[in-house]
Amino acid sequence: MQKYRLRNSVTMRGRDVFGRQAQIILEPTDKPGWFWNIDGKDIAITVDLLRYGHHHLFLKSGIHEMHVVEHLFPLRFIGLDSVRIYSNTHWLPYDGCTKMFWEAIADQLIPDGYLSPASQRWKGAVQSFTQYGDFSPDPTKKRIVSICTQPGDICGFTIELEYSQWGTHVWSDVLSQRILIDIMRSRPLGQPNWLRPILRGLHWPHYNGVLWAQSEKNPGKVLEELARHRLLDFLGGIGIWLLPGTFLDGSISSIRGNHKTDVELLQQIM
Repeated sequence: MQKYRLRNSVTMRGRDVFGRQAQIILEPTDKPGWFWNIDGKDIAITVDLLRYGHHHLFLKSGIHEMHVVEHLFPLRFIGLDSVRIYSNTHWLPYDGCTKMFWEAIADQLIPDGYLSPASQRWKGAVQSFTQYGDFSPDPTKKRIVSICTQPGDICGFTIELEYSQWGTHVWSDVLSQRILIDIMRSRPLGQPNWLRPILRGLHWPHYNGVLWAQSEKNPGKVLEELARHRLLDFLGGIGIWLLPGTFLDGSISSIRGNHKTDVELLQQIM
């Protein structure tokens, strides 16, 4: 898989999820991997920094935190590597997805060799990892997320959702650049619904950046967008787990999965 690096530093400014000013700078570096620059020191971003927050993922190093990272790290699946991050706030600029990050860096990518398959971590042997979580009082229904590394040059995926008000939805395909760019625009579910008029009245800057599904008349359309966003979030966590200079070969699966099961899975295979 083609590896890319940034031509120049890229600064992104916006509002965080609470509406406060936030900024992040992505800078090219000669070292493979992604790094978080804290007080002038590069900290390698690895899964041991990953934490589960309320409906999001964040990184923690000492007293420093970086929140909603699941919308930043899908960029690794484009092939972007050798990145240094500067952030002057605990919370990243937010738009509900990865669109703002992708649009900021898209014209700054330059080819820089090739990535190695993640399966080399296990010397090419097939490895499968699965994590289970509670979904409902029904013991036959669990949250299940899994990663299977297998030598090759593609990554297949399956996303299965289940909502009492909209039904179930299953999406299986092979990860491609077209799908990646498409899911980068997918919105998260706006919840709980009683917050909707409050946020609208407060002129929350991200009101249109989330999916207020209760007002949608087409359940199939709702499920399709939520499946795309679920894949985006899952890739965001996996992007932190991937070793420097590698891409994911094999397959991933999320059956009713969420951020919590993602973190538990990835920390299982640190």
